[in-house]
Amino acid sequence: MGLVPDNEHMIGCECAGYITGLSSDVTKFKIGDRVVAQRNGTYASRVQCPIDRVHVVPEWMSFEDAATIPLVYLTAIYGLYHLANLTEGQVRGSLT
Repeated sequence: MGLVPDNEHMIGCECAGYITGLSSDVTKFKIGDRVVAQRNGTYASRVQCPIDRVHVVPEWMSFEDAATIPLVYLTAIYGLYHLANLTEGQVRGSLT
């Protein structure tokens, strides 16, 4: 239909779902775990992702809610620490 750019594997940057397969050296997760992941190309039915970009989703949280967290969190951290130069122990009013 011409709606997707030439490299459709670059669309999307976060997703949530169930783990359906694991490398033999992965011990942090198990098949069936509810997880959220952050990487490029997440508008897909299956996504492979390094384990340092995958986190367990609590049972009380929906996949829809979980999938909205990674990019927003990373944007806030980047803004606070790298742009605003927030440091540990800083308190209200001590920003310059």
